Amino acid sequence: MRPLPTFALVLALTATLVALATAQDPTPKPPATPIVKPTATPTATPTATPTATPTATDPSGDQALLGVPYFPLHPGRRWTYRMSWTVQTIGETGAEEPTKRAEHRLDVFAAKPQKLGGKQVALLEWKLDGTLSQRSYFRVEEGYLRCFRRIHHQAENIRQWDFTPPQPLLPLAPQVGQEWSWEGKNGEDPGKQTFKVIKTEKVETGAGTFQALVVQSSYEGEEDKGTLTRWLVKGIGIVKEVSELRTAVAVVRTEGILARFDKGR
Repeated sequence: MRPLPTFALVLALTATLVALATAQDPTPKPPATPIVKPTATPTATPTATPTATPTATDPSGDQALLGVPYFPLHPGRRWTYRMSWTVQTIGETGAEEPTKRAEHRLDVFAAKPQKLGGKQVALLEWKLDGTLSQRSYFRVEEGYLRCFRRIHHQAENIRQWDFTPPQPLLPLAPQVGQEWSWEGKNGEDPGKQTFKVIKTEKVETGAGTFQALVVQSSYEGEEDKGTLTRWLVKGIGIVKEVSELRTAVAVVRTEGILARFDKGR
């Protein structure tokens, strides 16, 4: 099976779900870390539509390691999410078969900044059901929070992918209607993603009710396609995330909702 696109919360689940969709065991059980990578045609640089051009000034020094207002990365912060997913396999006739469903806990922690390629970067760590599953490295550059590297952990097996160029996840000052895109490589694999801020709306979570900025992302590869919607709150980050992935063998839907947020010291 081709590598699959990378997102934020669903990274810790998606590849596992597709694997489980074709397994014999009817009860899905997640391993320590699935591996998910994007697909599509590479180009040299990320692109953005004219409406997406950021007007805010890039932060300097340590400020570039603290994320952006809707995706903060201050060291010591913690997020806990309730994750649910469904897998619907597609039979030989092309018909969708009965759905499998499972619930998980995802803990995200903003660790101490690290040095990467001669520059300091912010570090997020993911734990799926208590087991380390991913580390991701970020920095604010050229008006966007950008992801430079992802490392996936599966027991003693560790795999690393560098984004070339770094992937722009969110502008410094996102506005409704703003669009941008990324095309490049995730390790050796080509990838492409588009993003759009579609609206603001109220969202209820286990951590409270918030007015959120809604960002939609989509991709399409030769063998798979999908969408991702995130609800982002200033000063907190992701409070809800919903995704759908379609492959030749399964339709995978995930939902993550914030259960707890801790600013740390």
